[in-house]
Amino acid sequence: MASPCDNCGEPATVHLTRIVGKEKHKVHLCQQCADKQDLLKKQVLQIHNVLHALMGPMPLATLACPACRIQFMEFRNIGRLGCPHDYDSLRQGLEEIIRRLQGSRKHVGKRPSFPTASGEANRVLVTLRRELQEAIQAEDYAQAAVLRDQIKNSMQTIQETLP
Repeated sequence: MASPCDNCGEPATVHLTRIVGKEKHKVHLCQQCADKQDLLKKQVLQIHNVLHALMGPMPLATLACPACRIQFMEFRNIGRLGCPHDYDSLRQGLEEIIRRLQGSRKHVGKRPSFPTASGEANRVLVTLRRELQEAIQAEDYAQAAVLRDQIKNSMQTIQETLP
């Protein structure tokens, strides 16, 4: 059975728990009473403040990889890094995430079982892919076709050099 609103007795749809000191106070409100008290807006502001406090003194939004130009906040949104250099470039933001996920700041997961390209070849490939995405977004399809061909040639060259 749904809890009644603490103010008007209608079925409550908003349930909040406030902790004041060491005491818990539960509040049950219907949507109209919650809107009147602006409780939901106050909660959003509090969550924003908590997130801001967790981000640390240096704004992580300014971190970006010079090789692939992915920004830390872009990584947070898509959940995928752009290139191997991101681990160094975005280290400040990544260390805490890795520590929370793995319990250590050192990576303990799998490694590729196949040989990978050299750092410079990989950097060129990442840069070309980023430029391709920018050309597509700018609707410069002629440049995108040139970049696509360069990526294809780079991939063939990398495959030929691998053992």
